[in-house]
Amino acid sequence: MKFALILASTAALVGALPQSTSTGSAERKLLPWLPAGTYSHECGPSGWYSDAECGTYKYCDSFRDPEIPNDKKYQTTQACIDAHEAPSGSGTGKLPWAWEGSDRACNSYIERKVYFPRMFMEDVCGSQRFCDLFGPGSPLASELPELKKRYGFSSVEECRAAH
Repeated sequence: MKFALILASTAALVGALPQSTSTGSAERKLLPWLPAGTYSHECGPSGWYSDAECGTYKYCDSFRDPEIPNDKKYQTTQACIDAHEAPSGSGTGKLPWAWEGSDRACNSYIERKVYFPRMFMEDVCGSQRFCDLFGPGSPLASELPELKKRYGFSSVEECRAAH
């Protein structure tokens, strides 16, 4: 009788525990977007790239070339970006306007169709050029559905109005 009581109590306890509800598709846990570390200026061709020391932006960009020394976790820059959460924003309601960026770096990202989070794309390209990517004359006009999905803007005007 004691055995039956213990068995019934154990079964009730197990039934009360949270149960796994597998839906067949495992949710992918994203890695945090890390800021550049104290010694991030030492990350570069002569050093090793790591997420924690270089910051996620520089770390993910290191996957553009297989010769760059990194941990080889990702095949491409975009795969690295997609594995990380988006960086936190400014929280002001309106997006900050980034002035002129680096044409060389911006052209490189556009040509390779690398989509860094918005704040980094704007820092590199400048807000004017970033917003122009959502127009019909954009070098990424064929990628507008992907750009809208990633950044949330459907047009140049919508992008500018958000700033």
